[in-house]
Amino acid sequence: MSVIDKHAPLKKKRIGKRKSPWITSHVVQKIRERDYLKRQFDITRDDEIWLQYKKARNETNNTIRQAKHNYFITNIEAARKDPRKTWRLVNDLNSRKVSDVTSVKKVNLDGNEITNAAEISDAFNSYFTSIGEKLANKIPSSNVNPVSYIQSTHSVFSFKEIGLSTVNRLLKTINANKATGPDKITGRLLKIAADILSPSLTRIFNRSLSMGIYPPDWKMAKVLPIFKNGEKCDLSNYPPISIISAVAKVFGTTVYDQFYSYLTSNN
Repeated sequence: MSVIDKHAPLKKKRIGKRKSPWITSHVVQKIRERDYLKRQFDITRDDEIWLQYKKARNETNNTIRQAKHNYFITNIEAARKDPRKTWRLVNDLNSRKVSDVTSVKKVNLDGNEITNAAEISDAFNSYFTSIGEKLANKIPSSNVNPVSYIQSTHSVFSFKEIGLSTVNRLLKTINANKATGPDKITGRLLKIAADILSPSLTRIFNRSLSMGIYPPDWKMAKVLPIFKNGEKCDLSNYPPISIISAVAKVFGTTVYDQFYSYLTSNN
């Protein structure tokens, strides 16, 4: 067995569970050229081959990225009248692996060590919901009315109808690498399907403004504790970040732009 282990050792190979339908023969060719140059460099350690490998690697990454884009654009457009196919494509585009790097294994609460995931979540919820009140109590009280700082104006603010081109532009400028909100709709999906989604979202945005109703689902946020420094068991060393829906961010941007335009012209 020692001879077998030496000359024919066991090797672990990662096998992808998901299909990659966007991989074409051209993509495969690029991958093979990249891998061939990498093997040649490992053998020769030639700087010229290394430069060729880096160029091939960048070309391969760009080819894969473009192939994915073309695949989803073509198939989403073709499946517009078939909801089942459309949602299958959406699910393929939204699927992401959840990293365990930022997971919290244990925390200390009132001197007790907590390792149960549900109890850790409750501990963070209690801490985050109470920290605001604790900080507010440390602010000295004042008898000054905040309204006294506001200057009166004769101008009146009102929302304007949001244009289709505005929504389309904002969708196409979404950062596709940003985290996904509670609705699990990725920025990458919104960016790729911007031309298809813009008309519907524009109507929803304008309907919300005209009725004065903000969709409750867009108020939801996925709150994650991010370790900063110090003791990992200390709750105070985990500042929270709130991840909201990408659609809500786009809507918020349109509202912000109108408010900012009004305030800068009436300051």
